[in-house]
Amino acid sequence: MFVAGLFCKSGSSVVLVFNLFVAAVLNMAESVRSTVSVVPLNSSKYATWKIQAKMTLLKEGLWKIVDGTEVAPDDADALAKFVGRSGKALATLVLSVEPSLLYLIGESEDPSQVWKKLSDQFCKNTWNSYLGDEVAGW
Repeated sequence: MFVAGLFCKSGSSVVLVFNLFVAAVLNMAESVRSTVSVVPLNSSKYATWKIQAKMTLLKEGLWKIVDGTEVAPDDADALAKFVGRSGKALATLVLSVEPSLLYLIGESEDPSQVWKKLSDQFCKNTWNSYLGDEVAGW
């Protein structure tokens, strides 16, 4: 390869720079691979959104905040970290909802409340939804 040959002709400091460059490129590639895209929630894609949003929150270590199994600690330092992570979970949820549906969320600053509001809106236990699930399962 031309670039590798060019760097190898110079001294060892250039080889070090090249190795740092390669490490940076590999790090960027890993960062791109770790980027997750959630299909924005609209009125007809809740089932897809729910799965992708939950997997994104699991990947980021934030799901327990959303499902309520991780609660705010009493310790001040731990609380500060929790509040930051809670904000990140909230942003993940809100930014994955189409703007036309943000009225459903309101001004909530609690990611578990946002999850519940969206679930209540889109997972209504009615005879129609029950019969639709039963018919689809045939």
